[in-house]
Amino acid sequence: MSASGVPILSHRAGLKPIQSLNWLYHLHYVRGEFDLCEKQIDRFDFRSEYALYLKGLIKLRNQGDVRAALEAFNEIKALNNPTYIKAVVRCFVLLGN
Repeated sequence: MSASGVPILSHRAGLKPIQSLNWLYHLHYVRGEFDLCEKQIDRFDFRSEYALYLKGLIKLRNQGDVRAALEAFNEIKALNNPTYIKAVVRCFVLLGN
């Protein structure tokens, strides 16, 4: 606690929320900095659903690598979200399956 009675919150390196860097990934993606976005996702060890989704979109739309995009989408554990299911289906359609 500080002198004013307000608790001081300390962040430990191992306890950061997994979504804490999504804003950074999104910023790079909407600016069109796809290489930098992908490097940031690979650089940090946080694997959120959104980061993996962006990585798949970059592979699919900008690099044209459908198989790598499908692998990124398959890494997402919660496929209950319709957005991710649609992304996987698009990859299968592009692969001809």
